[in-house]
Amino acid sequence: MGRKRTHKRPLTRAELGERGAPMWQQSEALNSQAYSMAYSQMLNIALSRFKWLNLPKTCNAWFLEYNLLYFGYATIAFPHSKPGVFFSTQAVTTSNFNVYYKPKKWDSYGINGWRFPVNNSNGVFIYANRARTPLIPTIEFFAHEIEDLYMTRRQNRFNQKTPFILEVPAGQQTAGVNVIKQISGGEMAIMATPGFTDSMKANVLKTNVEYIGMELQNDIQNTWNAFYQSLGIKNLPLKMERQTADEINDYGEPTDLRALSELEERRAACDILNTRFRKYLKEPIQVVWNEDNVSRNYAYLTDIERMNDNDHAE
Repeated sequence: MGRKRTHKRPLTRAELGERGAPMWQQSEALNSQAYSMAYSQMLNIALSRFKWLNLPKTCNAWFLEYNLLYFGYATIAFPHSKPGVFFSTQAVTTSNFNVYYKPKKWDSYGINGWRFPVNNSNGVFIYANRARTPLIPTIEFFAHEIEDLYMTRRQNRFNQKTPFILEVPAGQQTAGVNVIKQISGGEMAIMATPGFTDSMKANVLKTNVEYIGMELQNDIQNTWNAFYQSLGIKNLPLKMERQTADEINDYGEPTDLRALSELEERRAACDILNTRFRKYLKEPIQVVWNEDNVSRNYAYLTDIERMNDNDHAE
């Protein structure tokens, strides 16, 4: 008995959509994608601002920044049973706060069951910024702003497409569809029988919506710039090139202060670690504003080698 053969049925519109074909009524999914894209970009930027130097090998700089970002505080500490073996983790307070609003006791905590008690004798409590608040609500706010602007721009572009309505007599719908296909395909000429155009009537459906693409793009750029400023990242808003150096510096001062708000809290924690636990550290722990010095050094050395090669060639 031979193998039973099956005939594949044509894909439905929904199935075509799942495989990448255009679909209508996808605004909810597009809104979610726009928000996720903006949120992911902002999260990556926020997590990449600081570079920790000389952290113990048992610490993880990414996880430290992750907890500071989401919770507003974290800890670097070692278990009493393993003096000098530091870990950078989430902190969970377990006592009242002192007069300076710092906990007397806390736990080094992990979602996998990791937990050990910490106080000033075996660790340091680190705040994310001067305000001692997490940054995630700020990222969520700006991600929603960017999502709204992206979708507004998309809707504005959609309304620039002015469709036409082709009225055809009964029984000539197929002919009308073929005419539309040839028009959309960019045909230079359409073959038709005499009187064919007399039986059809075309009207343009005008939306009368003004195109504001440039205004929306400026708004998007300024929103991103406002986000950068909230993270302490230097940037110039639109048309700042026409301003004087003093005006640009005045604009950048709040950004510098915002960056210092986070840097100084991290550096204060480094000072405590380097002073209180000096005997456990090979080198002092530091934190700096992150820059790609490796690529810059590589480009610099490459330029020197190229100049030397050119000198020898001459």
